[in-house]
Amino acid sequence: MLAKFLTAVAAAALLLSADASSLMGQKKLRCKKEEYVCADGVTRVSPNPYNDCIFDLCPEDVPVDGEEDVGDEPDGDGDDDDGDDDDGDDAHEWERDGDDPLDAAVADDDSDDLVECKQEVHTCADGVTKVYPNPLNECEFDLCPEEDDADGDDVSIDDLLDEAGTDAPPATTAAAAATQTTNETNHGTSPATTTAAAVKWGAIDAGKAPEAVQDAVRAAFALYNSTQICDKLIIFYDSIETHNETTAASRGSHKSKAKTTLRSSFHLVVNVECFLHGDKEVEGKFILNMEQHSEHEEQPYQLVECAHLEAWNELTNWLAVRNNVGYCATPAQKKKFDLQPLQYVDYHPKELSLLDTVVRNKNYLAIVATVVGAIGALVLLGAFVVIRRRTCGYKRLGKDHHDDGPDCAMDEEVDMDVRLTPPTKKDVIRGPPESAREDEGKFV
Repeated sequence: MLAKFLTAVAAAALLLSADASSLMGQKKLRCKKEEYVCADGVTRVSPNPYNDCIFDLCPEDVPVDGEEDVGDEPDGDGDDDDGDDDDGDDAHEWERDGDDPLDAAVADDDSDDLVECKQEVHTCADGVTKVYPNPLNECEFDLCPEEDDADGDDVSIDDLLDEAGTDAPPATTAAAAATQTTNETNHGTSPATTTAAAVKWGAIDAGKAPEAVQDAVRAAFALYNSTQICDKLIIFYDSIETHNETTAASRGSHKSKAKTTLRSSFHLVVNVECFLHGDKEVEGKFILNMEQHSEHEEQPYQLVECAHLEAWNELTNWLAVRNNVGYCATPAQKKKFDLQPLQYVDYHPKELSLLDTVVRNKNYLAIVATVVGAIGALVLLGAFVVIRRRTCGYKRLGKDHHDDGPDCAMDEEVDMDVRLTPPTKKDVIRGPPESAREDEGKFV
């Protein structure tokens, strides 16, 4: 019994030494801090930094004596995966393709089933997000948010312009005569420029672009169709994206069934080369934006944006409008526009009126309000005095002429029964009484 135990220990030491010797020359990698619990519920294995961060084998995964090595299974083309293995009896070496031995055996199978990954989880740096092995990505862990941001998988306009159209170079043709304009349009393969997280624009193949859109692209460069501008014009598509928008009828419509209108927008990246007498007048990528205005017009798609990718990846506006139609400006027009002198306009503000000054300045407004209030108070006081004097005059007319009392003094008791009787017409005709006449004669 003791002899068998010593034999097993020696065999294990030999296997470990063989594995260590094969891994001594390998580079140590930086693996994620994660663990996998084996089927026995006790044993825990971690990624091996000397074996491409692949998890060490669990006890149930270690092949026993007499069992065929997983790495020696032939693949689909009849070749052995372990072609570089010098020691065919070593059951722990396999081709380092980044997969677990069990996953490699499943991958070599001709079946179309998904790869069965280990049931393990990795917690990201934020302590909340958890990622799992992806069976569609060879059981590699999905990226954490911080790793996704670091990788820079977001598609930008620079990526679109750098990667688009690499599979379809422009076709070269013989130089045209000076009196003939040659327009060549080649269709390139459009790569996908949108991520699966937020798909708003869908990339389509240039060959599947609607004929109306292709006509709109040719119409956008209609100003180039002149021997004075280009005697040879080459246009090919780099990328095309489309966005469909459904516009429903208004809710207040009296129709029983509201009709919906499907309008499409197209973003296109085209490469343009313009030659004049053998010299390149303009070259590079143009970004075009086509909007659908109506289905019944002769040209349903109209150019609303034309930008050219200049040096240092800067976009400049090349849009020119003629008769309310958008075109891409010619090199001569763009140069003339850039060289025009800047015109500065001198601003001469007109003098503010007194009312504007008062309204804008709170101090002036307070002063004016005070003055207006004082004037109003004086007007009210004057009106009170005038009314008071008239009232006192009416009172004096109803009293005896020999009354020497104060003239409408504040402490004077007013007799409310006194009424003024206006003179009648008869008194006016007769004149004053005789006593008044005698007094008047004596006075004279």
